[in-house]
Amino acid sequence: MRISWLFLPSLCFMLSLSIEAQSTEIASLTEAVRLRDSGHFAEEIALLQRLLQGEAKDLDMQGRGMAWDMLGLAYEDIEDGPSSLHAYKESIRILQALPGCEPLYAAALDNYGSLLLMTGDARSSKRLREQARDLYFRIGDHAGVAHVSGNLARIALSRRDARTMRKQLEIAFREAALARTYTDGDMAVLLADRASLLSMQGDDAGALLELNHAIALWTGVGGPDSFMLGAGYALRAQAYERLGDERNAIADMQRSLAVIAKTAGQNSTRYREMKSIYAGMLRRSGVQEQASLEQNARR
Repeated sequence: MRISWLFLPSLCFMLSLSIEAQSTEIASLTEAVRLRDSGHFAEEIALLQRLLQGEAKDLDMQGRGMAWDMLGLAYEDIEDGPSSLHAYKESIRILQALPGCEPLYAAALDNYGSLLLMTGDARSSKRLREQARDLYFRIGDHAGVAHVSGNLARIALSRRDARTMRKQLEIAFREAALARTYTDGDMAVLLADRASLLSMQGDDAGALLELNHAIALWTGVGGPDSFMLGAGYALRAQAYERLGDERNAIADMQRSLAVIAKTAGQNSTRYREMKSIYAGMLRRSGVQEQASLEQNARR
């Protein structure tokens, strides 16, 4: 049970924490985080490009490093790999040279690892993320260790390696419990990860419980139209289907499509992915005519 885009870097993790600690001179970066969390990637990219082109004269080098990292995330979200790669490299170049920016540098390495995983280079992704986690361990950043461990668990998921995924999630949940700050949104992603592990092991009833909790957290963070709910509902729909509950499975897929249409839009890759899953679910449930209509609409 895997929705590919759920496992992109979530909620601009370390960036959002750092923004909260800064003055209003980089308030626009906070707005960029909000746009990303709501799935408005084009608006986020436009805002970050304006900042990096010099409209915000008081954006210091740390702020520029953060902005490039966030721009890398945004380009990754719209599957523009070359632009994402350029942005991540700029962020790493800036942050690596700045004293006291180890958490942001680690975040940039971790996020670059996500792009590598998306392009099929799981080995390099794992190497970068282990480097990022080592940095977080050295500075005693429990939240950073938890976040990167969750990302390493997703690499194991991509390889169907349940043993390694379980080990990484154990580290992630342990470190999240020790962290002074760990957001509900990030905890929801870890719960969805654990649901995927349980599903891989054949425990869809357990996966359903984890997903119910994750969906409640995402709703609390972003309301009923939270972008991440699009993935959460789709994952829960798949769990329902495996359990033989077709009615709730189809209802959740419809909720997923509604959320993604409102946020990322009906022309997005994410929406097409969900439409394809929905059409397959309708076919398997015997709703052949509706499935045909959905498949034609997807084309």
